[in-house]
Amino acid sequence: MLFLNLKNYEETTGEGFIKTMDALKKLNQDFPELNQHIYTVASNIDLRLGKSLYPELNIVSQHVDNKKPGQTTGWIVAENLLNSGIEYSFLNHAEHRVLDGNIVQYIKDVQATGLKLIVCVESLEEVKIVLEAQPFAIAFENKDLIGTGRSISSERPESVIEFISLVKGKSKAIMGAGVASAEDIEAGIRLGADGAIVSSRFCLAEDKYAKAMELAKPFA
Repeated sequence: MLFLNLKNYEETTGEGFIKTMDALKKLNQDFPELNQHIYTVASNIDLRLGKSLYPELNIVSQHVDNKKPGQTTGWIVAENLLNSGIEYSFLNHAEHRVLDGNIVQYIKDVQATGLKLIVCVESLEEVKIVLEAQPFAIAFENKDLIGTGRSISSERPESVIEFISLVKGKSKAIMGAGVASAEDIEAGIRLGADGAIVSSRFCLAEDKYAKAMELAKPFA
């Protein structure tokens, strides 16, 4: 699973979002076998438009709140995501942390709606806490490597191995932080990872079609 996190870059929101999604749509048309592996993690303002214009592509929310439909102004509600055709969401990304004493119940409540969560963690201790809730996937991101271009699979292989040993068979093991190339992803897969998160190196690439194709090759 390749998660392309678009964050809130100008290059990947608004008009940039349309250009990015057009590139991914063309990639899907040219190499349909890759589509099952690519998941685009879109800004909240682009989610519904994205699913409407690109129904064939896998679109993921960057965040979801443990709130119910109704009097919950400003919150992102799982049921609303599902009603918009969004089946997956990130939770607890390093840039939007919600980890607290109620995180296990938070995950259980959200996933009870049918939404599949990719829960981000920063340490092996957090992995053990989150595992109790049995999320769809856990993404291990060393916060010191985010945005550096220095991949966790090469910089901290021993922590990736331990992470995978904890998660394998219980949840999908996704690696993040500094992942920038197909080589980084291949290294993680060799260690046993089920997927990877890539952000800056994709979002800021001039040719997003070519970059997405490169990053998806290890899954083909």
